Amino acid sequence: MSDRPEPRLRIRRDWLLIAAASMAPLFWLGQLMLGYFVSARACYPGDHPAGTSAVTGLRAAMMAFDAIAIAVAIAAGLYAAVSWRMYRTSTNGAEEATRFLALWASLATLIFLAAILFSTITSMETPLCN
Repeated sequence: MSDRPEPRLRIRRDWLLIAAASMAPLFWLGQLMLGYFVSARACYPGDHPAGTSAVTGLRAAMMAFDAIAIAVAIAAGLYAAVSWRMYRTSTNGAEEATRFLALWASLATLIFLAAILFSTITSMETPLCN
């Protein structure tokens, strides 16, 4: 008995791979947009800049989103890598397409995980309102 899924399950797996490939870029984009929006609103709530006391909870909220983005990117990358390993010796045309999608999802997730990590380091080390 083969450990490969039947075709109907493979179609569902392809959609999950597409979701896995897009999770890290979406969370990286969300991380950038949230960082810019929240820090801009906290530092300049009106015409004049706010003091540093206005940003005490901001750093914690940004760190929480950073941690969630890292966790989602790692989970998506692991799912894509496991899927690639399952199909890596396939010779069927549809399974080769799924293998390519899994490899592409793994590499894209790895690249955007690095971007998320660099953005996290930047948001931790950069003063918010100066």
